[in-house]
Amino acid sequence: MQVAYPRADVRGIGAAPDGSFWAILAEETGQFDHGVLAHYRDGRWTTFPELTTAGDALDGPDGYAVTPAGSVCRIDGEGPTLVCVDPTLQISRTPVGVTGQVAAAADGAVWVWDYARLMRVPITVP
Repeated sequence: MQVAYPRADVRGIGAAPDGSFWAILAEETGQFDHGVLAHYRDGRWTTFPELTTAGDALDGPDGYAVTPAGSVCRIDGEGPTLVCVDPTLQISRTPVGVTGQVAAAADGAVWVWDYARLMRVPITVP
């Protein structure tokens, strides 16, 4: 498997139903101040630096969720907005009004939690 960066650290997020997977790539082994969201399919990496925060290499995949259809989503705290990249690698942004960690249920329901609460957001994702 060829990695997008020489000597990159790969931190797993999860596998999609089509056999592809999502990961955080850090540019160098042991580099903890920068990582990039990447999708691996058919022997090729596609990176999404515009969706990656500076802490992703350190925090790993905790802020991301793989949906039942193979998208990957995270909460962007600036909105707060649910940002998703679907299996065709298109980016969507949906205001959700809450920050925290995100999970997608088998039916596409979106759940967000923080230190004080767990709530279902009134949207679904593919």
